[in-house]
Amino acid sequence: ISGMTQIDLLFSLLSDFSATSSSLARSIFHTLSVLLRQFPETALNENQGQALLMLVKKDLNDVGKQVAAFELIRVIIDRRLVFSELYDLMDELAVMMLQSFSDSTRNQCSRVLLAFTMNYPMSNKRVEKLITFVLKNVDYDEPSGRLADLHFIQNLIKNMPGNVPIFVIP
Repeated sequence: ISGMTQIDLLFSLLSDFSATSSSLARSIFHTLSVLLRQFPETALNENQGQALLMLVKKDLNDVGKQVAAFELIRVIIDRRLVFSELYDLMDELAVMMLQSFSDSTRNQCSRVLLAFTMNYPMSNKRVEKLITFVLKNVDYDEPSGRLADLHFIQNLIKNMPGNVPIFVIP
């Protein structure tokens, strides 16, 4: 253990116990969230970020683990840590925002997706993909998903800087 940072130690524990002890994994997620939030000098390397996002992604499908997973995603976004897997995760959260039957999950997805959209660099293609996705789902079959979509669009427009054109109609 000598020479290991707290982050390295937590990742070691996470890799050893994440499959066998969900309460320990949630505690480690929470500890990582606190370290990343309270100590800005704490860094994640590319491999740690990828591994963490892979575990978070898995835990988003388990209602009992979602709170810790969303907490960690919010900290990553607040710190503006950039990992390519984070962009892929946002695509999945957009779908989850529509399809989840849990109000809490839909709201968490919407908040995280909005924070990401407002604070992360995105190519024109990615912005177009997101706008197309949310506009296409205004008539989503499930009313709760449709409402979540509309709330996301409303919050996106409300949070856009005044000098940014929102939609360009060809």
